[in-house]
Amino acid sequence: DIDFEQGIQHENPENIDITDPVSDKFYTFFRETAHKNTLIYEEVFATVPSDRIRDLIKDENYRTAPKLVDTDPERAHARLKEIRGLVVDIPLYFRHDENYMPSATTKEGMVPDIIWT
Repeated sequence: DIDFEQGIQHENPENIDITDPVSDKFYTFFRETAHKNTLIYEEVFATVPSDRIRDLIKDENYRTAPKLVDTDPERAHARLKEIRGLVVDIPLYFRHDENYMPSATTKEGMVPDIIWT
């Protein structure tokens, strides 16, 4: 079934022609669906990786924060019913602000920077 293969199952309330996946209308629908699904999964399960985690400190805080699935299972279940299809956003900014360069006092730090970039 073409609807399921494109990750949106049979849910298409806007009645968008999904047989043309390069149309602006479909692309917008697909991206909005992915973003909404991502926000729901992050709210309910605190999924990792996530764009909300920009560095190690935020990672620690995010992982230790109470999850909706644990604090309010009924609300979590209701939110999960809002998931449409199988698509989510790719977390492009996960640990984006983290410095991955080795310390100058390590043997890796003595190697030219060009190796690490």
